[in-house]
Amino acid sequence: MKILGIIFDGNLKWTPNLKQLKSSCKNKMNVIKTLSHHTRGANQKPLLSIYKSLILSKIKYGSQIYNTAKPNLLKILDPIHNEGIRLAIGAFRTSSTDSILNYAGELPLQLQRDQDTLAYITKRKSTTNRIGYKAIFDNHAASPINMEHKKKPLDASKSEHGVGFAVVKDDTIIQHKLPEITSIFSAENYAIFEGVKLANTLETNDILLISDSLSTLLAFKNTSPRNEITSNIQACLVQSKKNIVFMWVPSHTGIIGNEKADKHAEQATQTILNPTINNISSIDIKNSINQKILSSWQNYWNSITLSNKLKNIKKTIKKMEHFPKSQPTPRHCNHPQQNRTLFPHSLVPNQ
Repeated sequence: MKILGIIFDGNLKWTPNLKQLKSSCKNKMNVIKTLSHHTRGANQKPLLSIYKSLILSKIKYGSQIYNTAKPNLLKILDPIHNEGIRLAIGAFRTSSTDSILNYAGELPLQLQRDQDTLAYITKRKSTTNRIGYKAIFDNHAASPINMEHKKKPLDASKSEHGVGFAVVKDDTIIQHKLPEITSIFSAENYAIFEGVKLANTLETNDILLISDSLSTLLAFKNTSPRNEITSNIQACLVQSKKNIVFMWVPSHTGIIGNEKADKHAEQATQTILNPTINNISSIDIKNSINQKILSSWQNYWNSITLSNKLKNIKKTIKKMEHFPKSQPTPRHCNHPQQNRTLFPHSLVPNQ
């Protein structure tokens, strides 16, 4: 049974789908072979882009589903990926697969499938109204503030000790520690979110929230923010009956309330042992996934012996800078040493 281009077999072993996918990609590989001709072919950068759009995109389509196939079965797609990268960068047929992928800065297929699967799960986390959310996740809920209306300082901090934030209102101090993978942007968002929730509990109707994170405040103008904490703040503001106003102040300039919040935010990262808020934004999870995938690839590259020639000169998986491919000499050139015709066993001057 074929649904949206993916072949489902009775036992969900994905054998027919993977074999059909391999056959389709092999036919399209002829385009890459033609464009990568050693004398009149394209440069490496456009070739990689063509390979990714023409073949790799087809391989990755539905990979979150068929990634459950047996590892040995999934490996039938590896030669397609390796050949496409090899042709794009102009490597020899005898070149090591590990070296080809490392030189091009392209992840092995299995790591790409794992990355796409985890990215899909992360995306579903931020769309609780989609049908895939309940199938993956449990259903649990997920600088200074100042005013003549009523004052409240809040701030966030990220250091080698961890990530934390603090909200200060007069003598009341609210401190929280966040998971280590939380970005400073998300931490500032959490600080403002806690400030908004605290503002809604006050008797006064006019509240001024002061933050030293301009990027966080500007994100509120976005109608479709990437960070769901920003979305939660927007929803909370819409439902609030308070007159909540935001103001930006520069950090570390001696403003008393701001400095106090900054001090307590730094203390939160050091004095609180475990995170008091475990909810992590999808974009932070995605960034962490990408770092873990690259770290896994780097560890594999470190395990390769020095008999690999590229390993002797390239210790990391960072993509190498490609030099443009030299252009062929025009056939109408009159220079006697360049105007030649290739015959089976000799180079004969073309008179």
